[in-house]
Amino acid sequence: MGWSPPTFGKAERPFDPEDPYADPAALIEQRIKKTHEKMVQIEKAKVLREKLGECYMSEGVNSLQACKELALDYLQSIQGIGFGQLNSGRFDRPPPKHTLD
Repeated sequence: MGWSPPTFGKAERPFDPEDPYADPAALIEQRIKKTHEKMVQIEKAKVLREKLGECYMSEGVNSLQACKELALDYLQSIQGIGFGQLNSGRFDRPPPKHTLD
């Protein structure tokens, strides 16, 4: 049930991370590309959060077992994208590997 984000391909101009200001147009293209990827990740997390809320509401008391995979997908989707204040710095960790049973 995993989801992989789309990739936007290579930038039109070669970007040199050692000297980013050598080609300002390449720097701007690189920033735009990173922004697009970040926006896709954030929107993916929003969609998963909405689906998780619907799953919790529809399943009721059985939501812990029925929505477990969706919850783990959501936790994985917010890892590393700075989604919200609580998901930054030392709190930005991957979900636990052990089972929730």
